[in-house]
Parts: sequence; C-alpha cells; structure tokens
Amino acid sequence: MMTLKTGIEVALQRGCMNTAFEMSRLLLSFDPTDPFGALEYLAYSALRSKHWAWLLEVVEGSLKSYTSDSQAGIPWNNQQVGEYLRDVPSFFFGAALAKFFLESEYAEQKPSKVVKSMTENQKRAYEALDSSTDLLARSILAFPVAASLLVKEVCSDGEPRDPYWKTILEAEDYIRDNVPFESGSFNGNSYAVTAASVFVKLQANIWKPTEIQNLLRSVIDGGLSDYAKRSGKEVSFEVNATDATRVRLPLNPLNFGKSEAVAVPQELLQEMQREDANELDWMFDREVSSGDGSSWEDASDGEDEEWYSVNSDNSDNSGEDEL
Repeated sequence: MMTLKTGIEVALQRGCMNTAFEMSRLLLSFDPTDPFGALEYLAYSALRSKHWAWLLEVVEGSLKSYTSDSQAGIPWNNQQVGEYLRDVPSFFFGAALAKFFLESEYAEQKPSKVVKSMTENQKRAYEALDSSTDLLARSILAFPVAASLLVKEVCSDGEPRDPYWKTILEAEDYIRDNVPFESGSFNGNSYAVTAASVFVKLQANIWKPTEIQNLLRSVIDGGLSDYAKRSGKEVSFEVNATDATRVRLPLNPLNFGKSEAVAVPQELLQEMQREDANELDWMFDREVSSGDGSSWEDASDGEDEEWYSVNSDNSDNSGEDEL
C-alpha cells in the first residue's frame, strides 16, 4: 500500500489529478481505517479532477440515513466512502466548492460534459443538497476548527463580521481543550484538530482566488448566523452533541494521527501548491506561464488543461472517465 501511496504522490506532482483520484479510491478500499491518509488526497483530487458530482453524491449519502429504498442504484463503494466522512472536513468544505462550481456550470446555456455525464443519483444529490452558501455555512458549524484555520490562512481583508463567528471561535477553543482521542491524546491534539490541519494544508490554495473568497466571505460576514437561525443548527459544547464536538470516530484516530497520514512531503506540497496556482489562473481566465513545464498543459501528461473555468464556453473534461 505504501507503493500505491507513492504513486498517488507522483500523480499529484505531475498534475494527473484523475489518476490520483482513482488511485486514492483504490488505496482506501484496501483499508477503510485509512492509515495512509487516502481520504485527504481523495477530497483534493476530486475537486481538481472535476469529480464534483461524485463529491456531492458521497457527501449527501453521509448526511442521510440510508434506507433499503434509498440505497437502490447507489454504487456500494460510494456508500462505503460516505460512511467514513462525518468527521472529515475536507469532504464537506469540498462539497460546498463542488456545488458552487456545478451551480456555475448549470447556469451556462450549453451544459458542459461535467453536467452531461452526471448519473441520476448524482443529479438527485445535486438537487437534494443545499445551495453552496448553505453547504459552506453547514460545514463551518460542523467543523469550527477547520473553519478558523481556513479563514486565518486565506482571508487577509479583516476579521469575519458575522456575529456568530465568535461562537465558532469559542467552539474551536473548546474542542482543542476538551476533545481528545478516544484512546488517549496524540501529541496534545484531538482528531478534529489533526483533520482540520491536514485539510487546510492541502486545500488552502484552492480557496484563495477572489471569486471563491467572495463565497467564503458571504458566509462569514453574515450568512452564517442567517443559516443557523433558518436551520435551527447551533454549535454545542456538549461532547457527542454535535458534529463539532463528538468523539465518535468512523476512522481509527491513532491511524489518522500517524505520520504517514498527516506528514505530506514538503516537496510534494510545494508542487501541489504551484499546480493549484496555475490551475486557479486557468479557472478564472487569468494569464498563466507556459512552455517551461510549469503550466497544467505542460505537466498534466495528457489530462485536462482546464479543471474549471467560470468564463469559458468550452469547459468539457475530455480526459475524465465516465462516472
């Protein structure tokens, strides 16, 4: 399995996100306790390889209690992944971005291949889930540590103005001080803190473009308290009371805390951040460098040149497998 993880890292370095996505799913299938951090690579590569509908499908599945009827036609492996996501912020924040991207795709007069290739279950999940702003608000309420770290990393234009943000920070402090691993503390950090740190380390650059920061700002500057009031959701400091504070862990917390899961090689991280910067330029039609191996077109080994473009009429993902 270590060889497979190394293959994922090589694919990420080369910008082959669809390959990294499929290999991450394969690695996770070998051991659902995820000793190598495949879930984090899976969430990241799903965003970058345009598997947005898949992200929504598995997250929607993790948010509901499946009945025998609702399971009909849903791929078993997607159900299995969904069962492990309730404590993983990467997937829920990623789902908010996926919904944001798909909302833009649906707004186009000519549907892209991403929309055309959606299965019936993925279309159902898209319709069933809240808007991207509400999904993001829900993620912030469920994962206050991840939300706080993300805002500190990507928002440089002032503190959040939503009155509910103070409650998020209080919840973060509570979790850091009072929610250890079930089987004992690991370097003084809870599972929630570890998962949040890995999420921000891998995905922060995806949240830095102005267009995506506007989505984040719309929530933390007012939309958060509005969503909390409409949905009746609040952050509770009682252990096991909410997603934010519970210690029920679907994954093995000691596995997640091992260095294999959380220690992303610095060289790989720098390469991923460079690829993110180039692809975010493609995404919003900004000028990018080319010809020196530093652009997606040079580094992708035949995969997509554009993983997203809100202004492009031709956003088809011709290199993507049918979901």
